[in-house]
Amino acid sequence: MEGKKKSALIIVDVQPMFIGEGNSQTPTGAAIVPVINALIPIFDNIIVSCHNWIPESPACNPHLGLRLDSRAVFIHKNSCDAFEGEVYNAQRKKTYLPEHKLLPLLRARKVEEVFVCGVFTEWCVKETAISAVKFGFKTHIVEPACAGKTENGIKDAMKAMSVAGVLFKGLADCIHETKHPPELAALL
Repeated sequence: MEGKKKSALIIVDVQPMFIGEGNSQTPTGAAIVPVINALIPIFDNIIVSCHNWIPESPACNPHLGLRLDSRAVFIHKNSCDAFEGEVYNAQRKKTYLPEHKLLPLLRARKVEEVFVCGVFTEWCVKETAISAVKFGFKTHIVEPACAGKTENGIKDAMKAMSVAGVLFKGLADCIHETKHPPELAALL
């Protein structure tokens, strides 16, 4: 990471409705929450993308275990791709950026590089990462901060993202490129 202000962490669909043992949930989703929490301090730009986000519904809000602060910007989306959602600030008020979309927000903040993590690797994480590449961002998947539904689905998604130009990072890579936050080092 060349500078905190030029990169953004995009957290995709880390919500109670997708974490657990149900049909539309991933059983490994809860394990990525502490990893994401360790990543958050590294970035000045924190983007939280929520599928079918309804502020009044606990299932549709970000996972309660995420340690988000006033830097967080929320994307409400009804599709897999975070770039298609509407942007809200930390107080859940719609922003006044052109079209209320993620791309103008990232451009306004001069973000050049995005790090994508979250749930489900084979759907929304993949679609968001591939769109980021198409929009010209250097795009990374932080693998230990992602969870999927099936091993084969994850494998296929990783292949599709690789072909699209997405890069892959482990925690050690993130630690090496940052000031080594103690929370992140403790996860290795």
